Amino acid sequence: MNYPCLKIDLEKISHNSRIISAWCAQLGVLVVGVTKCVLGDIKIAAAMKKSGVNIFGDSRLENLRKLRNFYGKGQQLMMLRGPMPSEIGELVE
Repeated sequence: MNYPCLKIDLEKISHNSRIISAWCAQLGVLVVGVTKCVLGDIKIAAAMKKSGVNIFGDSRLENLRKLRNFYGKGQQLMMLRGPMPSEIGELVE
């Protein structure tokens, strides 16, 4: 039996991110690369970042933590939902 398999083409992510980032820059719009459907995957985030995406958003603190650990405190991150009370302290840091 074959199970479904998701194939992610990093070159296409880079290409699409580059086009969207350039288009939005002309309009003065900042792009937030959302990583929530890929669990904050570093390879996918890196493909977006090298193509002009400078902010990442996710709905899970654990995924944002993964991005913070990789990119450091200088990386802008955005929580895409209201935090649970137990998450507020870490989000403020």
